[in-house]
This record gives sequence, structure tokens and C-alpha cells, in this order.
Amino acid sequence: RKLAKACAPVEELAPPVPAAPPPLFRNATEETNLVMGLNTSFKVQLGRSDAVLYLAFDSVLNFTGDAIVNAANVECLGGGGIDGAVNALGGHVLKQARFALPLIGDTHKRCETGDAKITVAGGLPCSYVIHAIGPNFVYSETEHEVELQLLESVYKNSMDRARENQIKSVGFCILSAGIYRGSCPLSVVIKTGLLVIARHAYPGLQTVVFCGFTSEE
Repeated sequence: RKLAKACAPVEELAPPVPAAPPPLFRNATEETNLVMGLNTSFKVQLGRSDAVLYLAFDSVLNFTGDAIVNAANVECLGGGGIDGAVNALGGHVLKQARFALPLIGDTHKRCETGDAKITVAGGLPCSYVIHAIGPNFVYSETEHEVELQLLESVYKNSMDRARENQIKSVGFCILSAGIYRGSCPLSVVIKTGLLVIARHAYPGLQTVVFCGFTSEE
């Protein structure tokens, strides 16, 4: 009996079933708070980190945390809208820091579309500004495939700059939500940003505030 048992074929064990990854968002609550200078109305835990995401109806320029994400252009020196307001509040120190960003080859660009650069914040109430170059949907095809890939890239690169600089709190404006949005639905632009932020939350990140400035946002 012992010999027969020893010679019996070994039953193959079923491979272990991998555990499902945690959800990107959990414990969502609607509550009013003042978070680092911003009026927030919604709070959610980023499921794959210890960070908390707040939704705010406010200007990211009021953020008093570590860094804000600014909607910039490829020259990275300043433009209209929020970019112009960032320059005005940041003053000479911020303008000089932006000018000091190296040019890319023989071009006028300091940052490619889909990428992000970081500088000091000058007179702004935060410490850093992450200058993010979102895509322009205005002249794109209906499906917006290329632009949405670039939008994912610019949020990822913004989070990468924050992680590289050990930033614990970051405030986002909504990238490519203004004159660059074209016919792309605002809901798609916002959903893309929130999903990428959640996927790229990193150890040490504590607070993200995602700011809608207009009533539509």
C-alpha cells in the first residue's frame, strides 16, 4: 500500500487566485471643508494609497499646500487664463525660474505637450508650481484618441514631478478644460484626470485637491 501510494501520480495544485486590486476610490463622502485654503465639498480616499482626494469649487491659486499644477503652454513662460494669473501672483521670482527652464533643442519650447516641469512658486502661497502642458482638442478628430493619451500623460507626469520632489500635498486645476477642450466632453476630461491621479498616487502623498473653477466644471 505504501509503495502504491508513493507511485501514485501527484495531483496538480490549482494556481492561487490573485487577489483583486483595491478600488481606485473608496469611502466617498459629501462634506464641506476648508482644506489648505480651498473650499471643498467632496472627500474620497484614494484606494491604492493613504492619500485623500478633495473636490473643490475654488481657484487653485488659493492653495496653501506644497504645490499647484498650472495649465501652461510649451514655451512655459506664461500665457492667458490661469497661467497668466500664476505669473502675476508668482512675480519676478517665478518668472525668472520659468525662464531658466532649458530650451528643448533649437526650439522655443521648454516643455513638450503631455509633459510637466516644476519650479519654485515665488509669491504664490504654495512652495512649487508644476507647469503642465495639456493637449489642444480644438482641431482633433471626433474620437480624440491622441489627445486623450496626451491628457493621461500630462497628469501622470505632473504626479511624477510631485513624487520626485517628495511633495505631500498638491492642488490641481483641470487641465485642457478651457479653450483647449474643443468638442471633447468636459466629463471625459475630468474623468481622465481623476483616474490618472488615483492610479499614480505614491507613498508619502497625503492630500490632493482637484479644483473646478467654473460652475460647469
